[in-house]
Amino acid sequence: MDFLTGGQEIGLNAVLETREWRQNYQESLEIQFPQKIIIGVKLNIPGPIKTSTYLKKMFLDGWKELLEQLQTARHELFFLRLFLDKQTGPEGMLVVTGKINQVKQLTILFESNFLFGRLFDADVMSQNDNEYQLSRTQLGFESRKCLVCERNAKLCAKEQRHKGTHLMRYIKQFKNWLMKTGEKMIVQKKMKI
Repeated sequence: MDFLTGGQEIGLNAVLETREWRQNYQESLEIQFPQKIIIGVKLNIPGPIKTSTYLKKMFLDGWKELLEQLQTARHELFFLRLFLDKQTGPEGMLVVTGKINQVKQLTILFESNFLFGRLFDADVMSQNDNEYQLSRTQLGFESRKCLVCERNAKLCAKEQRHKGTHLMRYIKQFKNWLMKTGEKMIVQKKMKI
């Protein structure tokens, strides 16, 4: 089964509208929770299809893992909202306690270490912090790497270095690898081997 089965193609307008919606939603959370940390989580899926049953399941697996990591690190949860049926892909919003640099570091490690983490994007922001939104490099981490060539992902996107077909080929190869090795890793994690 193709991991995009059941997905619907969308255009640039839908992506831009969702970006504006996300920014407005995050700003409303900042007003409601001015002393807290806002986390916006979504998937980075290249190409015109951004959601499917498989991608929703992948997102939920990552969402649960991120919540567990936040709980383990003792970040109190004040707000949680999932948007699983957006045509631009599943998303979630969280409001937690803590220091922005600690929460950002936790989300970077989640993106780096979680089985599907390369496909996740977790934005961390705080209205009442000197550092409203931190980047990976501000905390000493490398910039996010391109899925295809391992260079700086933002530069590849800006320069449109790779065709959508190259990105989709990588995603499909990644999915096949995950299906082979990932299931073993998940079973091992559950068994705590």
